[in-house]
Amino acid sequence: MLLKNYLPAFVKDKNKLLISLLALFLLMIQSMTYPLWLAGRNFPLVPIQDSFTIIPASVHLILFVLILLALFVLVIYPNKWVASLALLFELFSCMLDQNRWQPWEYFALCMLAAFVLIKDPQKQKLAWQIIIIGLYFFSGVNKCNPQFVLNVWNGMILHQYLGIEHSSIWVIRLGYLLALLEVLMGVGLLFKRFRKYAVLLIVAMHLFNLAFLGPLGLNFIYDVIPWNMAMPIFSIVLFYNQSFVVEKPANWKNIYIILMALLWWIAPFFHLFGYWQKFFSADLYSGKSANIYICTDTIPPYFNSNKYVVFNSPHADCSKAISVFKWGLADIRVVFYPSSKSYHAIVDYWKKKYPDNRARFYLYDTDNKIIKQELK
Repeated sequence: MLLKNYLPAFVKDKNKLLISLLALFLLMIQSMTYPLWLAGRNFPLVPIQDSFTIIPASVHLILFVLILLALFVLVIYPNKWVASLALLFELFSCMLDQNRWQPWEYFALCMLAAFVLIKDPQKQKLAWQIIIIGLYFFSGVNKCNPQFVLNVWNGMILHQYLGIEHSSIWVIRLGYLLALLEVLMGVGLLFKRFRKYAVLLIVAMHLFNLAFLGPLGLNFIYDVIPWNMAMPIFSIVLFYNQSFVVEKPANWKNIYIILMALLWWIAPFFHLFGYWQKFFSADLYSGKSANIYICTDTIPPYFNSNKYVVFNSPHADCSKAISVFKWGLADIRVVFYPSSKSYHAIVDYWKKKYPDNRARFYLYDTDNKIIKQELK
């Protein structure tokens, strides 16, 4: 009891505590992926408007510093004004490069927006619950495909992580159960009877992800650790022994709750048919992928390393190709943003930077059913 009296006031307020944790999560992940937020890098910027290309590198740096400062203050002093500043700085920075619209960034911006725009703490909580239910449900739905079973379950988990070289067809098909289980986690959060079990499964899944994808496992990408540390905490605080009062008509009179339901429960369905963005649809580790392979007779010295090059890929008409996927992981520490604008920006950037380099560009995109296509 004595300790409780000395704790900061926001620790006693679950909503402010969650915002503080969200800011800490963003502070960690953006510090780890700092090249993504700067302009002085080799991987091309993809601004939402072509006219933004004239914005100097110093603006990117200033915005990044302001973001880090706002997030740091938000960790220790979570209130709407600081959250509003953090939200604005994040949005301005994301306008300057599509690659910054990572799934965790979209999630965090929606969580921040709900905190800033909704006054009632109970309605804030409901909006956050809507976001997280949609996240797990559609993350599972997006995994219900052969690419997840073959590439992630069989290739990464069974072969690379567990060392199982040869699997029977039935063991491989068990991958579909993992996808279904994640769908059921999202559905389970809706119902009081199953909510605790769903939360426990979510915690177990993220602990496995940390072991599987983190430094002690495949050491896959930089954003894995903060994301898989933060999500179990959000799920426990928002759902374990908590109510989910969605049926009250009064709750649906709030336009921002309706907006979150549209963004996280409705819009992701359109992604399944190619009409909504992958990174806005909880399409996480689904095995579906987009990549560009650059074939050239003379690879520039900067790329002459295995961290950029793939050999004998069936998706490129050359034995040694530069993988844009690997280029993104090496230079901006995240998966590059899969969109038509991004694909053509990469081609244009290469042609301007290496005008004398004769290169061919091959798009491989299983999200949009494009298996192989030469880009001009």
